[in-house]
Amino acid sequence: MGRRGPKPEASVLKLIKGNPGKRKVNKQEPRLPPPEVDESHPPKRLKGVASDEWIRLYGPLVDAGIIHVGNWTMFEEYCFVLGELRRIENLSKTLSADMAIMHGYFKAAATFRQQLRQLARDVGLTVFAGENVGGEKKPESKLQKFIQSVG
Repeated sequence: MGRRGPKPEASVLKLIKGNPGKRKVNKQEPRLPPPEVDESHPPKRLKGVASDEWIRLYGPLVDAGIIHVGNWTMFEEYCFVLGELRRIENLSKTLSADMAIMHGYFKAAATFRQQLRQLARDVGLTVFAGENVGGEKKPESKLQKFIQSVG
């Protein structure tokens, strides 16, 4: 039987989320160094949309400590899959629905979407997934009001 509950998260991700569980954060957790990859030059296999996504996200994610030497190749794979998904979507737009189904574009797009979601979770790109979804805005605390009035 496998482990119950959600997978453990890195302390960096917990802190970015605001530590929603209010549990102690492991300050002794090893921090892997950032990858020695030039953010302005994406890997050669990334073309078009994939390259644009790399350039858009790589720097901020490294600065936040989300991407490190242990998972930067997974982020590269995320960008590649996103590029392939967009390519398949563009190909299917040029055809009727019947032809797109016959060529397997819909099935390929569904597979790429599933892979993209999993890679986004694994890299830590879904941190803010439910942040702005419905519900009432929480009232500001007295401390928040004071800080805003001073600053």
